[in-house]
Amino acid sequence: MTKALKPLSSAQRDTIRKMAAILVCAEIEVRAVAPAFEKTTGNKYDSGSASSYLNTFLNSNPEYKRIWNMLLKDKVSCERDFLERLRRDNGK
Repeated sequence: MTKALKPLSSAQRDTIRKMAAILVCAEIEVRAVAPAFEKTTGNKYDSGSASSYLNTFLNSNPEYKRIWNMLLKDKVSCERDFLERLRRDNGK
């Protein structure tokens, strides 16, 4: 028997909405901003630059930046956990 999931709280939904907005911004940077910049200038686009499209968005929205930094931190932790589990499961 499957237990029914409770609806997400408004705070949880707000956090997911912010994460979605950040991901859309990052995708716009990769698919539109970077190629247009490189085509126009002939230089490589630096997504790590403080003036990059995503960083400009994050720097003007502190709550979004906080969520993004937490997501990146947790991503690294999850990658480490997955790798450790794979090694354990495969005897390495």
